[in-house]
Amino acid sequence: MTGSRASEASRSREIRRAVAVFAATALLLAAAAGGCTPGGAHDILAIPMTHSYHRPTCRRVMMARTERMTVGEARAAGYQPCPVCKPDS
Repeated sequence: MTGSRASEASRSREIRRAVAVFAATALLLAAAAGGCTPGGAHDILAIPMTHSYHRPTCRRVMMARTERMTVGEARAAGYQPCPVCKPDS
């Protein structure tokens, strides 16, 4: 790459990285603002096909058919926590 093309590519990578960080921060703030109830039971999304439960912001629930329930309900139904979003943490 020539000098200007290299700098354009570098700038483009920096912008993509900044957008990704911003999006991740927004998701974390949204998850922290809601989802927890005073009793300690919070809503999660369960995927019946995989018998796993997830945080609403987890990338694994984007295209899946999900059911909203509490962690207690998911555990009682035999669902396992997602290893990616770790909804029990």
